[in-house]
Amino acid sequence: VPLWSTSKARPFRDMGVRTPSLGELARAWKVLAVGTAAYVAVAAATFVVMDLLRFEWRWQEVVDVVRTAESVWVLVLVCLLAVVIAPFVEEMVFRSVLYLPLRSRLGVVPAALIVSAAFAAVHGYARGTAQLAVLSLIFIALFERTGTLWAPIVAHGLYNGLTILVIRTILPSG
Repeated sequence: VPLWSTSKARPFRDMGVRTPSLGELARAWKVLAVGTAAYVAVAAATFVVMDLLRFEWRWQEVVDVVRTAESVWVLVLVCLLAVVIAPFVEEMVFRSVLYLPLRSRLGVVPAALIVSAAFAAVHGYARGTAQLAVLSLIFIALFERTGTLWAPIVAHGLYNGLTILVIRTILPSG
């Protein structure tokens, strides 16, 4: 079984990069609603457990960069990387290059679990492992529900953008 279709005329389409229909996009709202609830529940549970176990709170380095950046150009660069480039690259790698071949060999659930574990591990943030795995499962569900990689790319970009907004407006800068 080839990794993707052997069609030379539409390599990106075979990888899931295609324009969705309005109906496909409309189906995404349920995934986003359930996914958001699951993400918030897992994040809250993680924070409670980590607090009970008295784990020391440490931000990721990029959070400190966003929190303390005084230069608008640093923030513009971080936003470009986090909201545009990283979502496109990560979704291509995790949802297309890794997930599609695994799904064709193992099925949806095993492939989703393996790819989500890899997605969480690659981010190198132990405290956020559970949330990152849930986030990956949401992106996979969006991909499956809509049939296009654009849905998880946009959702990923929005998630990263909202995270930057929260970091800049809610977290202390010092």
